Amino acid sequence: MRFKINLEVAEAQNRILPINYQYEVAGWIYKTLEKGNKEYASWLHTNGFAQGSKQFRLFTFSHFEVVKKKIMGDRIQINDPIISLQLSFLPEKSTEEFIKGVFAEQQFVLGDSKSRVKFRVNAIELIPNPVFTNNMVFETLSPLAVAIKNDEGKPQFIEPSDSRMGQALHKNLCQKYLAFYSKEFPQSAAHEPIFELLGEHRKRGITIKAGTPQQTKVIGYTYRFALTAPIELLKIGYEAGFGEKNSMGFGCVGVVKT
Repeated sequence: MRFKINLEVAEAQNRILPINYQYEVAGWIYKTLEKGNKEYASWLHTNGFAQGSKQFRLFTFSHFEVVKKKIMGDRIQINDPIISLQLSFLPEKSTEEFIKGVFAEQQFVLGDSKSRVKFRVNAIELIPNPVFTNNMVFETLSPLAVAIKNDEGKPQFIEPSDSRMGQALHKNLCQKYLAFYSKEFPQSAAHEPIFELLGEHRKRGITIKAGTPQQTKVIGYTYRFALTAPIELLKIGYEAGFGEKNSMGFGCVGVVKT
C-alpha cells in the first residue's frame, strides 16, 4: 500500500536541508506511527519481520520530490512551497484509514545544527497499485543498495552493472517473502531472474547517523531497470523496497509504463 504525502514548507525563510536527510525522515515516520499506535511502532522499530539473523521492516520511502531546488555542497535549497514523498508499506495492517489518520496535519522539523526546515503535512493520497506482470520496468525513486559479502566475509555494495545483481535482488526478495509469509517461496514458482540495466546509473553515497559514533555510509545507485521474476516477488519489491536498508529510504521504485 503506497501513499503520496505532500509537505508544505512552513517557514519561507528556512528552506535549506542537509543532503543526507533519509535517517531523519525515517525517524519522523517512526515517531508519527507511535502517536497513532505505540504497539505497532514498537514492533516496527524493534522487531520488524525476522528471517534468520536478518530483520526486515517492510516499508520504504522515496527521496523528496522537489521541482525547484539548488544543490549547495552538502546542502539542498528547496525553492518550492510544497514538496512530496512516497511512503510504501507491505504489512496489511497499514490501512489507508490508519496512515491518513496518524499523518494528517503533522508538523515536524528536519535538519542539523547548520540548517533546519519545518514542514507541515498538507495532504495524503493513496496511490493505486500498478498492474503487476512477470516482467516489469522500474525506476528508482531513492538509491537502490545491494550488498554482497566479499572474500573476507564483509558486505560490499555492488553496482547495477555487476553480473550478480539479478540473483542478489531475487535472493533478497525471497528472504522478504519468507519473513512476511513465514514460509519459503515455492520452488515450483521460482525461475531464473532476468535483470537488465536500462541506460546509465548514478552513484549515491549516503551517510546514515552522520556525526555520531554509529555513522555509516551506504552506497546506492539510481537508474532504470527491467526485472523478470514471479509477480509475488515483484509486488514485494514495489511495496517494501528492493535491496537493502529500505526503511532508511533506500530501494523505493516507481513503475515505468512501457
